[in-house]
Amino acid sequence: MDTLGAMASPSAFLRVLLGVVVVAAASACDPSTPDAGATTSPATAGPPPSPVVVGRERPVKITGPQAGLLTQEQIEAAVPGKSGPGVSFTEQVLPELQEKTLDMGGVPGKITAATCAGGKIKLAPMAGTWCTVVFRGLRVDWNVVIEPDYRPGDGVIHYTVHPRKRILTAKLLYDHAWRYYEDMSDEVRCDKLPEIWLAEKGKSTGYSCQYLRTVSNTERRWVDEEIFVRDDGEFRFG
Repeated sequence: MDTLGAMASPSAFLRVLLGVVVVAAASACDPSTPDAGATTSPATAGPPPSPVVVGRERPVKITGPQAGLLTQEQIEAAVPGKSGPGVSFTEQVLPELQEKTLDMGGVPGKITAATCAGGKIKLAPMAGTWCTVVFRGLRVDWNVVIEPDYRPGDGVIHYTVHPRKRILTAKLLYDHAWRYYEDMSDEVRCDKLPEIWLAEKGKSTGYSCQYLRTVSNTERRWVDEEIFVRDDGEFRFG
């Protein structure tokens, strides 16, 4: 075979060259072909998922301090005290018991009676007398006990008073729940509480409040705490 025969003909060479040009042009126009000079934007992340809430929420949402609770000044103004010559010890103590009764409930209301068994407080070392204050229809019994150092004719009589049961009101407890939990959580709830009732001392009331605790970025949990009345008549959560 001679050398000229082995060489490709000019027309064949032209067809190959045109094919290369067509392929290159197609690659340049293909949007799927990456461009070395192009930049890509990262995908925009969506909002993080809401945390899962574990537990059952109580029915009453507490959104802040409760309006309408009595101030100390209002309590004192509602029960004028008695003192001075000719005023008996019983007449001095009964206004104090009325104030303590109002303070326990924390809400406005009418006191319709304040009396002591036998008409007066017994004055003798360690003597106890039950006195009763009726507030909004509830009988609050107070045990007035004279201190053992009492002597007849003492100008100052030392004594203690203790309620048999504790008055509780929904408004007062909701207010205390908010103030107690507000630094722990932005969500505070309680059971639906009676407007007013007498609770046994040293026992749970059977009602609870709760706050929503953040466990992690993906979980929040309701923490339930019982409303408990201590032996001294004060109440607490948990």
